[in-house]
Amino acid sequence: MTFWTAPLVVKYAVPKDVDEQVIKNALLESFLVHVRVLKAFLYDPKGREDGVCSDDYVVNPDTWRRARGEIPDLLKKAAQRTGGEVAHLTSRRRSEPDAKQWDVRELLKALVQPFCQFVAMTPASRLDWRIHHLAADLGCEGQRRGTE
Repeated sequence: MTFWTAPLVVKYAVPKDVDEQVIKNALLESFLVHVRVLKAFLYDPKGREDGVCSDDYVVNPDTWRRARGEIPDLLKKAAQRTGGEVAHLTSRRRSEPDAKQWDVRELLKALVQPFCQFVAMTPASRLDWRIHHLAADLGCEGQRRGTE
């Protein structure tokens, strides 16, 4: 959903009427919640007993963590903002139009490399077919498969 909603968020960036404003907000909220989920999956340790994280899929979690690197500040801030401005009712919600903006393209860029690296380091049999298609769409296929 992260990668599939992003182009639609951009498409409705300047809504023409109330209906498009609602569509824009719904798409943006979906995108941001999924950015937060994907950030947690790729970078955070398992948070719940029944939760999953990228370490559960890759062959060698230590090699994976070194390859993916540290979490970009942009993703940290986006996850915090999403919690305070989208997923929960808080006093941190912003009212100024400029302060409410989200850089969808930069958030996507911050996720593509670690996502592709994750796919490359995960045995194909551990991933759903849709992940393989998404990886191909994102140009991930040039990376090695998860044999380490």
